[in-house]
Amino acid sequence: MPLALSALLLLLAPAGCPTLEACAAACAQGKAVACNEAGARWYDAGHDRRARASYAKACEAADDDGCVNLAWMLLDGQGGRADRARAKALFTPRCTRGDASACAGQGLALGDHPDAAALLRRGCAGGELRACEAGCDLADADGCAATARALQRRDDRVRAARLHGVACAGGVLASCPERPDPRQGGAAVKVWTEASLHSGALRRDCRKGKRRACIELADLFLGGVGVRRDADEALRLYDRACKRRRLPGCARVRWATR
Repeated sequence: MPLALSALLLLLAPAGCPTLEACAAACAQGKAVACNEAGARWYDAGHDRRARASYAKACEAADDDGCVNLAWMLLDGQGGRADRARAKALFTPRCTRGDASACAGQGLALGDHPDAAALLRRGCAGGELRACEAGCDLADADGCAATARALQRRDDRVRAARLHGVACAGGVLASCPERPDPRQGGAAVKVWTEASLHSGALRRDCRKGKRRACIELADLFLGGVGVRRDADEALRLYDRACKRRRLPGCARVRWATR
C-alpha cells in the first residue's frame, strides 16, 4: 500500500475505522477515539483483555467514551480484576454532567452505600435496567416497578408479578395487584396460579437453607402474590435470610415493618 494512502487511512480511522486492524494502527499512533473504537471491536469479538487494554489507552488519552467503557469493564471484572473504586472514579465526571448511564454505573460501584440509591434512581429513570434492579434490591419502589415492567415485556410473568407486589408495598399504587377472581379466569388468574405453585418450590428451598429462596418467598407474602398478604410472615422470612449476611433484597424488610 502506498505510504500516502496508509497515512490517510490513519487520519480517517478515528472518525470510524473500516477494520479492527485500521483501528489498532490508528490507536498505536495515539488516536484516542480509534483506541475506543478498537476496544469496542475487540469486545464484540469476545477478546475482553484486549478490549480493556484498548479502552485504557483511550482513557489515558482523555477520551471520555473510552473512560466510561473502561469503567464498565472494571465494575464487572471483565478482561481482568474488578476494581469498583476506580470504576466509580471514572463514572463520576460523566454522571456529574448528567449522563444517566454513568450515574447507574457509579451507583452500582457504590454497592449498598447510602449514596447509591439516588444515583441508581437517576440511572433507572434514564432507562438503565441494571440500575432499576439494583435500586429494587435497595428498597427503591420505583426501581422494583420499572424492573417488573421490563420483566412483563419479556413475558417473565411470575417474577414481574412478584416485583409489582413489592413495589406496591413500597408505595407505587400503579403496581398494586388485586387478587383475581378464579371464576373470571384470564391472564391474571393464570399468573396467580403460577405464583402460588412457585411459592411451594420456594418454601422447600427456603427450608433447605437457600436464603435467596427465602427472600423471594418473603416478597410474595409482602405483596400478596400467589399467597395471602402477610407482612408478619414476610418479616420472619426476611429475618431468616438476612440475619447473618445482607443479600440483594434484604433492604425490602423495611416495607414489612410499616
